[in-house]
Amino acid sequence: MWMRWRKQFGVWVLIFGLTTLLPHQTQAADRVYGFVIEKQEQKAKNRWSLSEWLEVRDRMKWMDLWLAMNTPSPFEFFVAPIYRWVTLPGGAVEQANWAFHGGAYASVTGLEIERDFSSTPDLSALLALRVFGYHIQGTHLSVQGGVRIPNDRMTHRNLFAGGELVVYFGRFFGLEGVGRYHFPAASGGEDARASGWRWDYGAFIDFKWVRVFVNEREEPLAEGESPARSLNFGMKLFF
Repeated sequence: MWMRWRKQFGVWVLIFGLTTLLPHQTQAADRVYGFVIEKQEQKAKNRWSLSEWLEVRDRMKWMDLWLAMNTPSPFEFFVAPIYRWVTLPGGAVEQANWAFHGGAYASVTGLEIERDFSSTPDLSALLALRVFGYHIQGTHLSVQGGVRIPNDRMTHRNLFAGGELVVYFGRFFGLEGVGRYHFPAASGGEDARASGWRWDYGAFIDFKWVRVFVNEREEPLAEGESPARSLNFGMKLFF
């Protein structure tokens, strides 16, 4: 009887011990497992490998290529053939007169040249500084200074200073104006042009990199005479 009771008591003690200690052991094992796994995850985040570096390098190459393709270039160029309908002082009208206008810009600084092939030809070269605006094919304000050489003779030339204003009223339409004051010629002579203001004002429509424009010009040609007027039609190509 006593032996039987001892066996039953031992079994109950074993069951009680297992039920008491097993949850604590399980919780301890979970904590150890969680600590090990968390530590491995932290190591994996900070681990450096050659394959990952190569992937990042290739990704950065594609990003640099995308930026190069989508970042505006600081260099801008344009050329513009112009047809001019000129009315000289006294009412004489000239037809089929042509002119050329071209320019090259690096950021906000540019060089421009204008060549007139009419019966009173001249050549103008100027330096422009854009004080407002990001591009020449956009709303901007520039100040200008240069020299005009009438009749291709270096002995008669006018220095000038002025500015250009272009305003877009939509994505494809805008107005533009140029005002320049020509100072008296460096040397006199019958071929020297009169000093005074030259004004250009007109409108344009853009078709992506092509601009079609029309404007009117007033400029003095001789002292004491009315200014010459011209109606100009042209196409400006941007690069």
